[in-house]
Amino acid sequence: VQLCKLTAGRRVNVVVSYRPGDLKLFVDGREVKTNQIGGDFSNWELYQLLLGNEWKDARAWHGEIHSFVIANRAASK
Repeated sequence: VQLCKLTAGRRVNVVVSYRPGDLKLFVDGREVKTNQIGGDFSNWELYQLLLGNEWKDARAWHGEIHSFVIANRAASK
């Protein structure tokens, strides 16, 4: 699912929230419409969480992550 495009050099706050059948995306505090997906995480296996690069291929990523949070509940707004 493509969520949004980011502009190089511009700091942005992105929140992605999901509960079965309800994908929400907030960019700088405003909800952005996105394609909905179905299902839940019941059939997922353990896997690495990776931010800023790819698992096996080293690619030049020049971004910065100032804060990252995983919550156990979906965002409402």
